[in-house]
Amino acid sequence: MTPSQPQSDPSVRAAATPLPKVVRLRFVYNADAGWMNAAKDSWLKFLGQSTCALCTITHGLAGERQAWRDCRDDLDIPVVGVHRDEIDPALARTLDAHDLPVVVAVLDDSSQRVLLEKPALDACVNDPACLRQAIEDAAAAGQLRLG
Repeated sequence: MTPSQPQSDPSVRAAATPLPKVVRLRFVYNADAGWMNAAKDSWLKFLGQSTCALCTITHGLAGERQAWRDCRDDLDIPVVGVHRDEIDPALARTLDAHDLPVVVAVLDDSSQRVLLEKPALDACVNDPACLRQAIEDAAAAGQLRLG
């Protein structure tokens, strides 16, 4: 380096680089698509035997929960539900060895990364506000911008 060239400060460069932006969330449910499966899942919820924490947070016995809709609207980012029998090859590669359910962030460069895993979803115990907060916290920890 010559004396006339200033040394670049990596912290200044890092601060100038915008964080990757989450443009969509993919909720990957541990349930199959279709009305017969929805009826079965509702029955399991009624019995308290649901195998999908994400299902119980976002859906009640008769469809999407209002409390979840309100939290989703507060996130101000599109949320797309995907059932385990609807997983495409690109999503399957992202999920790799993760147990379902999971929340996947789709970034502005079209890449995908798992944002929340099953234990984090289990910890929200039927609480949509907890899920919204977990999404926001995971995005911050992963240095991602939401919306």
